[in-house]
Amino acid sequence: MIVSKKGLMPILFAFIIILTSNIANASSEITEAEAEMQPFWQNISDVTVNLSITNGKAELAAAVDGYQGVNKITAVAVLERLNSNGTYTEIARWDNIRSDTRYLNWTSTRYVAKGYTYRFKFIATAYKDGVGETVSASKSAKAY
Repeated sequence: MIVSKKGLMPILFAFIIILTSNIANASSEITEAEAEMQPFWQNISDVTVNLSITNGKAELAAAVDGYQGVNKITAVAVLERLNSNGTYTEIARWDNIRSDTRYLNWTSTRYVAKGYTYRFKFIATAYKDGVGETVSASKSAKAY
């Protein structure tokens, strides 16, 4: 099949349009994937925290799941109250939280004053082969 110069131009033009549209679609897919990216840790597969306040009673919960080989997790939990100037005041702290397995589940309760917003921060370090990896998570809730 012989194609003249006039016949080759529309074919090249169509090819360029198809190629360009595929590149544009690929770049939008990358953007969506980047928006859904999760942190990657060496020792920890998941960290969750929860803070719920009902009738002035704050219920705090945290869980850390380590990968295979993690043999110790230590943590600190902090409950803070939001001040009117935007700063936080620590109102309770739990040190020396520890698990000698690859899982750590922790809960506690504390009575708090109504009308304030509170923030629960959980900082955990998971140890694997003597190397610690620290992560933190937080959750806020208002006391009504």
